[in-house]
Amino acid sequence: MSRPKKCACGCGAAVAWSDKFQRWNKFVHGHNSAVIRAESEKCKVCGLPFDRPDIPARYPGDKRRGAVKGMCRPCYGKDRWRRLMKESPEKINAQRRASTQRLRKAVIDGLGGKCACCGVVELEFLTLDHVDGGGRKHRKEKGCWTAMYREVRDSNFKTKKYRVLCWNCNAAIGITGKVCPHKRKKK
Repeated sequence: MSRPKKCACGCGAAVAWSDKFQRWNKFVHGHNSAVIRAESEKCKVCGLPFDRPDIPARYPGDKRRGAVKGMCRPCYGKDRWRRLMKESPEKINAQRRASTQRLRKAVIDGLGGKCACCGVVELEFLTLDHVDGGGRKHRKEKGCWTAMYREVRDSNFKTKKYRVLCWNCNAAIGITGKVCPHKRKKK
């Protein structure tokens, strides 16, 4: 074994040999680990600190906010998603479709499972309708139709803003203005 090495921070302290890892220890009593950790407290992708308030702590006292591989959780998630999409886009798209269909089925079943106007029960023909209209505007605000389905699911299906209609009744109400042809025939 050669002579003891000096500490990396420049303080001149001797660094001990680690028999367990068969290498020179990098830190002496942790005095320079704080310096190195302070330099690495920022995400290597976005450059923002790990302990920013927009990243929730995973457990009490979580200082690094779940930093993984030098990236904050949001950047790591985006990076992981990009890698997965490159490796197997068919698998990811199939998972997305399945998840969306499960959400759609749960919401439609939670709101009665049949058209409120004509009674059609085939899932492929059913959709969510805004009772008071304004569906296009609301969908644009939310960004996509799945956000509306999530909103219904998160309210435990206790919403009066939506109802289940078949595509025909929904289109007819949109065209004729609040009156479905099924309702006119019954009168």
